[in-house]
Amino acid sequence: GRPLSGRLYGGDDRRLLLTLANQGAVAIRNALAVEQLRNWNRDLEAKVEARTQELRRTQAQLVHREKMASVGQFVAGIAHELNNPLNFIQGNLYHLREYVGTLTKAIEEYDALVRSGGEAERSAAEIDALRERLELELILGDLTDVFEGCREGLDRSTRLVKDLRTFSRLDQPDLSLVDLNDAIESTINLLRSKLIGIRVEKDYGDVPPVECIGGQLNQVFMNLIANAADALEEREGGTIRVSTRRAGEDHVRIEVADDGPGIDPELVSKIFDPFFTTKEVGKGTGLGLSISYAIVQRHGGTLEVENRPDGGCCFAMEIRIASADE
Repeated sequence: GRPLSGRLYGGDDRRLLLTLANQGAVAIRNALAVEQLRNWNRDLEAKVEARTQELRRTQAQLVHREKMASVGQFVAGIAHELNNPLNFIQGNLYHLREYVGTLTKAIEEYDALVRSGGEAERSAAEIDALRERLELELILGDLTDVFEGCREGLDRSTRLVKDLRTFSRLDQPDLSLVDLNDAIESTINLLRSKLIGIRVEKDYGDVPPVECIGGQLNQVFMNLIANAADALEEREGGTIRVSTRRAGEDHVRIEVADDGPGIDPELVSKIFDPFFTTKEVGKGTGLGLSISYAIVQRHGGTLEVENRPDGGCCFAMEIRIASADE
């Protein structure tokens, strides 16, 4: 054909048209590729979001599983600690019921003697015989011990319930100021049955309250102390040392150390990995230290472990003290 100017198309015109056609084709291919890439990105984002949600659900299930394992770890101990004072109170109440019956009988017989109106000398002799026969002196002396035993049992039960409440922090699910020394002491009390035969040395420093989720940090304390007890399981006795102190101006340092066999140096770097455990099959979930590490990190802190030169290992965590303007 001819252009509007009437000039015949030449080779340059054909080359220009070919170039424009090629560029148009490339532009169309690029547009299609971009659209396809966008579709792939949307599909990938959807898959990533679905996988993330699945991982979150799995993580939540694992955390719940570890919590249940942790709870099971000391529930038996708590039941034992509660059962002891309650059994003691029950036994004392049995004796108390017998004593009340005997005293009631003594009062009834004494009233009968008074009503009989006998001679004073004979009445006094009969009262003395009654006291001796019913062992009233022994009963009256024992009543004090019975009441004291009941009071002691109730005090132990009350302290245990208080420790359990402090540990669980059911009334403080959000951030709040927590006395770490009290929290650690309550955790140790709840693990008393697991610590039988183990010497627990406590060195609590003058540390300020820390703003944290108390129930979560208590789970960390329980995992660290229970792990230290497990490390001493194969030997008789052993010592666990728990300490708190200020670390600089804005941190508190908590250490849980034991004089057990320590950790294989090749395994130290894996100790906080999920599902990693040095315990026998069936004796650990491999999640306790991993979850503890995550909890401390969420609180802006650090959790580390190292073998001690004199034997055993030490877990050290540092938690930041919230400043007044936070």
